Amino acid sequence: MAARSYSQSCSMAIFLDHLGERWSLLLVRELMLGPRRFKQLLEGLRGIGPNLLTQRLSQLQEMGVVRKADEENPNSYVLTDAGKELEPILLAMARWSLKNIPSDDVQGRLNRDELLVIAFRACFRPPSGNQLNEEYEFRIGQTNFVLVIKQESVTSYLGQSNDPAFIFIATSDTFNRLVKGEIDMETAETTKALKIIGEREAFERWQAMFSLDAYSI
Repeated sequence: MAARSYSQSCSMAIFLDHLGERWSLLLVRELMLGPRRFKQLLEGLRGIGPNLLTQRLSQLQEMGVVRKADEENPNSYVLTDAGKELEPILLAMARWSLKNIPSDDVQGRLNRDELLVIAFRACFRPPSGNQLNEEYEFRIGQTNFVLVIKQESVTSYLGQSNDPAFIFIATSDTFNRLVKGEIDMETAETTKALKIIGEREAFERWQAMFSLDAYSI
């Protein structure tokens, strides 16, 4: 039993006993981006401190949620298969937050463009029977990431695509304005604040399947 426990046999209470400590689920979120070194985790979780990060990593390793990476990513941490099973739970939490928590609560909070890699997974809405298999590349600020659509599922990763159907290029400020509704796509393109390279039809398909509101994650 966890040191601080609800002392209930309910499976939800047991889940919170083990993963409800501050920073634990955000640490899982960071590892949803891919392998992360200790320093990268510390930078992504501002305020956690090295001692507490070490403690949380140790706890998650003991639970079988996190493990040390292989030789290709020395001194890095990754999610185990059990850890990856937490992804739909975190994405559901993000969608609930977007739907039910006032948007003004987001004001003044830290924005990180790289979290779009996760945010776009949360807002994926494929049409029933979707048969698409294509990739979209986004270059927002200093962050490059790729969405991979395979029928009714989506994956994403930091980096560039070898064969993107389109490339979306914008500054962080422009993207934030698009999210807030201060500017629309057409105006952003006309004023050259947004550049789309590639198939216009693919860009329109992406717009139909995704909602920019998920940037609040």
